[in-house]
Amino acid sequence: MPLERPVANVTGDRGYWVQRALERENEAYLRGVDLTGKIFREYEIAAKEIRLQINDFYAKYAGKYGLTYEQAVRLLTKPEYREWKASLAEYMAKIAQEQDPHIKALLTAQLDALSTNSQLSRLEALLGQIDLKLNDLFEEGVSQMKAEFGESFREGYYKKIYDLQSRAGFMSEIAKINEDMVEKVLNYPWSGAMFSSRLWQNKQALLFHLREVLTQGIIQGKSVAAMSKELSARMGQSYKAAERLIRTETAHFHGEADKAAYEAAGIEEYEYVATLDARTCAVCGALDGKHFKLEDAKAGVNYPPMHPNDRCTTVEYDPDDAMDWYNSGKPMPKNTTYKEWCQQQVEEHGPGYVEMERKKAYHSTADRKAWEEYKELLGKDAPSSLAKFQDIKYGDPDLYQMYKLDYKRRGRLAQDPTLGLPNGGAAYAEQGKFLQYLFNPDNPKGYAKGLAFADRLGYNISNWEALRDEILRCAPLYPAKAAGNRGYGMVYEQKMILYGETKKPTNVIVSWIAGEGGKPRMVSAYIKEVKDD
Repeated sequence: MPLERPVANVTGDRGYWVQRALERENEAYLRGVDLTGKIFREYEIAAKEIRLQINDFYAKYAGKYGLTYEQAVRLLTKPEYREWKASLAEYMAKIAQEQDPHIKALLTAQLDALSTNSQLSRLEALLGQIDLKLNDLFEEGVSQMKAEFGESFREGYYKKIYDLQSRAGFMSEIAKINEDMVEKVLNYPWSGAMFSSRLWQNKQALLFHLREVLTQGIIQGKSVAAMSKELSARMGQSYKAAERLIRTETAHFHGEADKAAYEAAGIEEYEYVATLDARTCAVCGALDGKHFKLEDAKAGVNYPPMHPNDRCTTVEYDPDDAMDWYNSGKPMPKNTTYKEWCQQQVEEHGPGYVEMERKKAYHSTADRKAWEEYKELLGKDAPSSLAKFQDIKYGDPDLYQMYKLDYKRRGRLAQDPTLGLPNGGAAYAEQGKFLQYLFNPDNPKGYAKGLAFADRLGYNISNWEALRDEILRCAPLYPAKAAGNRGYGMVYEQKMILYGETKKPTNVIVSWIAGEGGKPRMVSAYIKEVKDD
């Protein structure tokens, strides 16, 4: 028999829930304000560095009576051109590490154009340097925006779910947001272009204006101080454009979070809620109080944001539609706080569930970069997907520490190949080490070690060859430490991470001796808990 729904709680004061929706919109707005503050600081840093570049340019090329246009457009000398190409090569290497394919394509195309110009003037070289500095500003802006917008979407979703359950009076299972869903929302060009593309357009417009300021300033004989003032003004205008973009996008992602929550709850209609004050526009004012089908929701038509700097939001029109929740959930105590609700999710889904999901969204860009780096170094031993990487990072700290240790060890060898096991690619292990020692019940000392391999890695007498193969595969991948000559050849000790049949990274100590022809022969292998490295 379905649970009886507390109707009085569901149909409570509409004004209260409208006010709650406006408060959530304001929380998102304040998050956007915080982000604009961070971007403003990046603009200030970029403007300062550009002014220094211009000062250096004048100091280098201006004569006794200032800098003429003819001096500014003179071709670079061979040493100057080599210096320019070297700095460009460094930047191209940096861009190669960019994880966002859209941004990488934009920057690569631009850098290709700069690198192919073999007849470069002094002024063009300066403008190229400024362009690279603006690229840094653009990259940092996109990175911060993706992180904040992803967090805004995920947090907004969970808070809207909480509000819906509070209004319904029932606490029910919630649909989990995954990283792919967040990425889809981030990359959807809801206004005709992705926010990264609009930020790029802003950057290109700024470069055009700065080019104009510098070129005209040199022609007209303006001082560095005068041009710096104009430059600052142009940077300020560009920042204002970025600020509008952030506020509009913040409103968009807040709205998308609400929409996702409505869909999860089975709500089919929403009511448009305008922020009614002296700044409310006629369009938003006319929509206030009207309701629409969720399937027909479209930003700019009947769903926020309707325009830049929009402060409007929505509220569920008829929570009675959410029957699935009411029939499957349990009563939610009145006045349950968001903190208490989050704790309930912890009890239902495990410790740190909501917080973990928030971290996944907030750090998705940085985590994707880290995962790509892990894949490059660890190969098939790395987590198979970004989702698994994040699950390990935020859900299993001990396991994540083992992956970090593996990355650290292999990275150490990648930086200094001389640390490796000499002739490690030719290493070998005799059958007797496994059948007569590790997995032989009649050999108590060796069998104790073998039992550890069976327990942690799933290796035993039936698949000992797989253990041997993994050890030999890993022999060239880790640093090795010489442990002295014991009369039979040089002994080496190697700390490696094995994953085994269980896919649980485990610290294994392997000892080798330089055998016949210098080929390392395995003499010992055992599992040891990590205390230091």
